[in-house]
Amino acid sequence: MIVLVGCGSKKRERVSPASDLYLGALVCAGLARGRAIAGDSFVFIVSAKHGLLALDEPTEPYELSLRKMSRTDRDAWGCRVAEQLAERRVIATKFVALMGETYAAPLRRSFKTRGWILEEPLRGVRGIGNRIRFLQGEDRWAK
Repeated sequence: MIVLVGCGSKKRERVSPASDLYLGALVCAGLARGRAIAGDSFVFIVSAKHGLLALDEPTEPYELSLRKMSRTDRDAWGCRVAEQLAERRVIATKFVALMGETYAAPLRRSFKTRGWILEEPLRGVRGIGNRIRFLQGEDRWAK
């Protein structure tokens, strides 16, 4: 199983490892949950600008969000992330998406064409506070 954590808008102002670049509470909660269920080697961040990021990958701060992109551009981004997973020879058919719908939907569409399973434990959980609480305390989906 591979865990994919959505990026966030609040970032450090200098190049940092991807796991340290994002400062928002939701990203931090997603990383903590991902590490707890899969370990660092099986957790990646999905970035609007860079696509797939390993946790130790040096990453420059940027200003870009899928929310401002057309559906066509978001779908192209989802295909790009799937291609990056394949290029890195990430061998898995099951992925866990710890992110909101804007980021999960293009991955869902792209992964489906490859026969990959995208589990979305946050789907239907509304509000950042509720998502953070869910990530900090919910264990039934991580089995």
